[in-house]
Amino acid sequence: MLLTLFGFSNVSNAENNPKWKTKFTKEIEWMKVTDAGTFVVSTEDGLYGINPEDGTVIWKNEELKKLIVETYEPLAGTPFIIITPGAQPAKPKKGLAAFAINLSKGYVVIINSLDGVVACDTRTLGMNNLLAEYSLPELNAIIFSGIKGIKMMDKRSCTIFYDFNTNTMVWEKESSIDCFIEPKVIDQDNFIATGTTGYSIISTKTGEVKYKKEIKFKDVVLKPKMVFNKDKSVVYFVNKKFGNAYKVSDGTTLWKTPIEMDDPATHVFVDDRGIYIAVPKTINLYDYNTGEPKWGKDGIKLFDPMVDYVFTEKGLGIQMGDDGKYSVNLLNYDTGKPLVKKAVKLKAPAVDLRMVPKGLLYRSSLELNILDAETGEPSFAKSIKFKAPVVAIDKDDHTYLFSGPQYYDFNNQTCEYTTNTIANTFEGKETPNGIEVRDTGILLKSEQNLSMYDLNGKLIYHVFNKAPGISLAAKIALGAVSVAATAVMVASASASGFEKGANGNYATANSNNNSRMADGMGGVATAGFKAMGKRFKASKQADGFVTMLTQLDKGVGVVKVNKDSGKTENEVVFDEKEPVYELDELGSMLYFKSGKSELSGYIF
Repeated sequence: MLLTLFGFSNVSNAENNPKWKTKFTKEIEWMKVTDAGTFVVSTEDGLYGINPEDGTVIWKNEELKKLIVETYEPLAGTPFIIITPGAQPAKPKKGLAAFAINLSKGYVVIINSLDGVVACDTRTLGMNNLLAEYSLPELNAIIFSGIKGIKMMDKRSCTIFYDFNTNTMVWEKESSIDCFIEPKVIDQDNFIATGTTGYSIISTKTGEVKYKKEIKFKDVVLKPKMVFNKDKSVVYFVNKKFGNAYKVSDGTTLWKTPIEMDDPATHVFVDDRGIYIAVPKTINLYDYNTGEPKWGKDGIKLFDPMVDYVFTEKGLGIQMGDDGKYSVNLLNYDTGKPLVKKAVKLKAPAVDLRMVPKGLLYRSSLELNILDAETGEPSFAKSIKFKAPVVAIDKDDHTYLFSGPQYYDFNNQTCEYTTNTIANTFEGKETPNGIEVRDTGILLKSEQNLSMYDLNGKLIYHVFNKAPGISLAAKIALGAVSVAATAVMVASASASGFEKGANGNYATANSNNNSRMADGMGGVATAGFKAMGKRFKASKQADGFVTMLTQLDKGVGVVKVNKDSGKTENEVVFDEKEPVYELDELGSMLYFKSGKSELSGYIF
């Protein structure tokens, strides 16, 4: 029996009254906020979907009981959750290894968290042993690879393509999919699957292998780098001592002579000029269509392996590093030759490389300067030195940097800067680890501190909430370290923006992938994804607040602080020193395990 009590919604949380309480017949084992907003609770007698509005049970799956938390996985950016009942924790070793899961998953159940409908159960598809799954967010689909049959003599490999738009199996093939590299979508009708002996173009509609291209990779242990040209009409593979290009339409080899390299490629990236391939001590640019090296047969020698790059108007900005030593330089796009004869040496890796009017700006945790492409010398005779951890953010043409008591306003157009000594307000032995631009100023953040400054470095407000005396192990186990449960679409979009901003104005491969995920999943016009869209819009409102687990006068609790004013707008005090709770910032709800079998929901 399950009991839900109402009538608390008009009482202030300052008085510590929940909006609702729900009692379960068995003890709550674990609980999670889903990407669609439904709250999932696991007990000994089943898996529950809870309505965040009133705490009532939307659905219950009695078969999925006594689950460990590691069996739960949200399907990125969708209302669906993946449950792997057969998964068990690996034997604890050390550190994070204790959280490993056995590779053989047994079977998988995929549930729509909004209504509890089982969208897919691999057992009903005949797959009793799932070995791997590959999400294809652009198609709102998933590929299962596993074993069919129970008896040894009946077991056989199979691949299943499942469509979440229709909740149906589109096709099944009695063979395992090549998975040396994870499958990638080419277009709505085709995807590419790469194995150790080549790649296949496969129909998304039928599973038909349109063709298979045999490739003799030199290294079948280290995965080859795979990139496409702009319209995905050509795929490029780079492997140790091997590199070539193939037409996606029919597998025709484009380069007469494969590229031969002494070492595995560390970086493979493209632009309109061609495909760049860097190995530990060499980089070269190759013609898209012929594979001919544009920077000479032997390429350009590097002092140390390349660790980062940025496209600029003047040339390719590169950062090299090895054994704690780092340097930066600019390479001419036409010849590949360094524009600066002597690379600038750094004592710490650059975290920001960008082109400004005076040259290549580089910033590490210790210094900031500009490499003048004309003279080959640093623009500032003395670099801007940082003595403490530095956090920085862009706004219009300016970069604002905070390092301990020093504040810098750097103009990226004039390459001039001002500096001021500011009130260093952080308490509890914390230093800023986050920064963001608000309408009211620039906000510095850490786990327990908030400080708002105006653009002149003047302190507007400071907030400190003392951390409770909870062990780190308890924080990890209870979800107190990362209490924000946000939709993956929001996370993807945020990550994409962060990567673009952190690297100047260029996009990394990860930022492009995150953008595609957000775009692909966000565009599906179903009821479930409409709910996702609603939560995505709510992210703007949720972004105006920060939550902190803290020690309040009445006990351990969570406070909700307005980022713009610094005022505490809500708080919940727990009756326990080590509370088990989940916070849904997008849904403005806090869920607290208020008893062994009791769940309390607070408007937060």
